Amino acid sequence: WGSLSGTLPADLVDLQHLVNIEMQYNDFSGPIPDKWWGARHLTRLNLAANKCSGTISDKISEAVDMRSLYLQSNELSGSLPATMGALTNLAFLYLNKNSLTGSIPEEFSNMNGLEQLRLQKNDLNGTLPQGIGNLQLLSELRVQSQLNGNIGGNIPDSFYDLIELDRFDISNNKFTGPLDIRIGGMINLFELRLAGNSMDGVLPSTVENLTRLRYFEIEGADMQITGAIPELMCQRRGNLGLTSLSANCYEEPDGFMEVTCTCCSVCCDQNGLDCQEQ
Repeated sequence: WGSLSGTLPADLVDLQHLVNIEMQYNDFSGPIPDKWWGARHLTRLNLAANKCSGTISDKISEAVDMRSLYLQSNELSGSLPATMGALTNLAFLYLNKNSLTGSIPEEFSNMNGLEQLRLQKNDLNGTLPQGIGNLQLLSELRVQSQLNGNIGGNIPDSFYDLIELDRFDISNNKFTGPLDIRIGGMINLFELRLAGNSMDGVLPSTVENLTRLRYFEIEGADMQITGAIPELMCQRRGNLGLTSLSANCYEEPDGFMEVTCTCCSVCCDQNGLDCQEQ
């Protein structure tokens, strides 16, 4: 888009009545000035696709009016500040495609205005916050494909309280445990991508209640989910229904199928390695 470069000027936020900063798709480098976080009335900051580096300052807690924060596709490093939990007006937080490390602070559960959270393609570890279910407005949660795939553990119990969630992607990480029967109550789900983890247990039949679902992916080398894709889901395959449905459903020579599926778009063997379009 643009060709602006150099470091970000700290005094930019001295402009009276500054509400939005749109500097995406340029070549700005260096840290985000601490002074910016204290800017009164700043509600939107977009620095996507630059070369901003350094850590996210603890002073970000001062950005109490911030509603949209787009910092994706930069070179940010360090951990996610727990002080971000003070940003209760923040609705859109995009930090994907950086080099952030550490775990997702439990304080993120206090950001009750959050609607979209993108943390994918960093180097995060740990688990999802146990209080994630407090984010009742959350419609999108993406943490897939961490650099070393170290974020994981069981999906928190409170996750199933996110009734507004329509996009959930944790693929290619280290999540374990079963998918709870309460998944069937998350009726707004449009995208449910779990592939490439280490989950197990029997697939709950309640997934058939997810009538808006278009992408459902549970295949992978270490995925040990068993059971059957419900026939009602198969009836929704096609242009107006499920677009992507993949599982370890390839029939072995001895007749074994980890997941029984008569309608999957992609079936993988029980090792999640040999995958074939159906």
